[in-house]
Amino acid sequence: MDVRLSTQQNIVLANIDEKNKDEIDKLVDKYGIYTVETRHGVSLLRRFSMACPALPTCGLAMAEAERALPHIIDELEKAGFKDEKISIRMSGCPNSCSRPPVAEIGIIGLSLNKYNIYLGGSFEGTRLNKIYKEGVATCDIVHEIAGLLKIYREKRQEGERFGDFWVRTCELHK
Repeated sequence: MDVRLSTQQNIVLANIDEKNKDEIDKLVDKYGIYTVETRHGVSLLRRFSMACPALPTCGLAMAEAERALPHIIDELEKAGFKDEKISIRMSGCPNSCSRPPVAEIGIIGLSLNKYNIYLGGSFEGTRLNKIYKEGVATCDIVHEIAGLLKIYREKRQEGERFGDFWVRTCELHK
């Protein structure tokens, strides 16, 4: 079997010998590992979010990311945005190991409990986003993003991605 790592932090098991597939499936189930077939209710919003390890793991981190983003996603899901296929990436410092500068919504740690929010990257990660708001307190991130997602829902064109919407309409939101 070959093991591959994707840019979305996924592990791909490839070239599995048919005789080993049942055993591997049992291990995947035993450890509750999400697969393409069995996402166990993982929302689109959560599926396409990503965070760097940040505090306390990384000595360069200035703010939380890995421990903060799940709570942010929880709250956005509760607010009704779980079915939005939007890339949200969060990093604990400007080194941006989880690549928030190319996310549709990028959250980058500035200092303890302070973040800059960036908007307008592409879902595929092929366009840089731009600063939206600086120095946002951790407790205000959900409110900021939920407000943006509401505007997006109301004014997007058919099939338009969040990042593309933001680039198209950014002058309207200043």
